Amino acid sequence: MADTACSRYSLRILASQLAVSGCLLTAALAQNPVSPAPSLPAEFGITCTLLDAVGRPVSALFVEVRSAAPPMELAKAPTLPNGTITFRGLAPGPYNVTVAGGLLLPPKRVQIDSSNTAVTLKLPITLLPAPGVRNETVSVEQLTVPEKAREALRKAFEAAERNDIKQSRILANRALQIHPYYGPALSLLGILELNDGHPAEAIDGLLLAAQYNPNSARTYLALASAYNELHQNADALHALSIMTKLSPDCWQLHYESGRAYLGQGRFDDAIDEFSRAQRTGQSAPMVLHIGKAHALIGLRDYSAARTELEIVIRKDPAGPYAAESRELAGLLDSKMKMKINQDAQNSNVQKTAAAHVSTPPLMDH
Repeated sequence: MADTACSRYSLRILASQLAVSGCLLTAALAQNPVSPAPSLPAEFGITCTLLDAVGRPVSALFVEVRSAAPPMELAKAPTLPNGTITFRGLAPGPYNVTVAGGLLLPPKRVQIDSSNTAVTLKLPITLLPAPGVRNETVSVEQLTVPEKAREALRKAFEAAERNDIKQSRILANRALQIHPYYGPALSLLGILELNDGHPAEAIDGLLLAAQYNPNSARTYLALASAYNELHQNADALHALSIMTKLSPDCWQLHYESGRAYLGQGRFDDAIDEFSRAQRTGQSAPMVLHIGKAHALIGLRDYSAARTELEIVIRKDPAGPYAAESRELAGLLDSKMKMKINQDAQNSNVQKTAAAHVSTPPLMDH
C-alpha cells in the first residue's frame, strides 16, 4: 500500500591567536631569555558525508559528534547541500557519530587521530527524485511481501478509516503473522497506539517500523507526534527532518514542527510553521488556528490570539476544537479586561500623584 503521509492516519571550534608587538633590546634578551612557547596540540577534525540508499548526498540532517571518552567533546550541525559537514578543533580519541538523533542508524564509532578523519554514512532512505524524474526504485521488502499480507493490511487501513480500531488491530496483526516485521503493518499498529493515547508504546512500535520500512513518511510523522506528546521536542524535530526528505509538501509536517517549536518556547518559529501548513493545505484545518493562538499567547499578543480563536468558533462552532477555543477565548477576554482596568488604575494613580506633589521646602539661607 502506498505510504501517504498526509492521510488522516497518517567547534567546538577552538581558535587562539596571540599578537606580540614591541621592540626588545639585545641586552635585555640576553639577561631575560624568553621561554620557548608551549607547543599547541595538533588540530584534529572529522568530515562526515551522508548518502541515501542509492548514493545521493543528503543535506540538512543534523550530525552529532560526541566523544566516547573524557574529555567530553560535543559538536552538532546540519549537513551542507553536498551532504557533508566538517568539525574541527577536536581532541584525538574515540567518538560516536549520530545522524538525526539515531533514528536511521545506530551511532557509528570512529577514531579521530589524524588532521581530518573522514567517514561516509549510507542511510536506508531513498530521496525523492528530481522533478520530472520517475522513481524506479523498488525495495526488496516490496517484492517479498505475500499478497495475503498486503490484503490483510489493506483491510486494516479500511477499518481504521471507519474508526473500527479493534478490527484494524486484528487485521494488522494478521498481516504480521503472515509476514513478520512487515513495516507498514508495524507503522499502523504504532499509529493506533498513538490514537489511543499511548505515545510511549507507539514510539516503540514506530521505531521498529522505521527500521523495516525506512521510506515511510507516515511513520516519521507519527513518531514526531508521539514525541511531541511526551514533550521530547528535539526528537520530534529529528523525525520531521527525515520526513522532509520523503514528503515535503504535507501540511502535517509543518503542523508537528510548529508543535515542537511551541514546546521549545520558539514561538516565532512555531507561527512560521503553522503559516506554512496553512499555505500547503487545500483548506486550513482549524487546529492550525489553535496552534497559532498558543504561540501568540506565548508572545503575549493576546489580541491576535483571540482573533485566531474567534475564527475557530465562527467557522466550526460544533467542531472538535470549538470547546477549547471558547474556553481559551474566555480566559483571554478576562486577562485583557484585567489589563485594561490595571492600565486605567495606574493612569489614575499617576494623575493623582502628580496633582498632590508636595512643594519642596525652600533652601535655608
